[in-house]
Amino acid sequence: MTEQKLLKMFIQERINMLIDTFHKNQPKKCEVKKVQNLQAEFLIESLPDKEKILI
Repeated sequence: MTEQKLLKMFIQERINMLIDTFHKNQPKKCEVKKVQNLQAEFLIESLPDKEKILI
């Protein structure tokens, strides 16, 4: 195996590790967004009808 191929292999493995880390962190962000949306919906539902219409 040449140095060039070895270097490409190391770089590709590192990129794959970073991509895996990124994908593992994404569900956490999605879950936070879901909770925030539910809180916002609850808050809006608790408003008087007149204010709900404005929002």
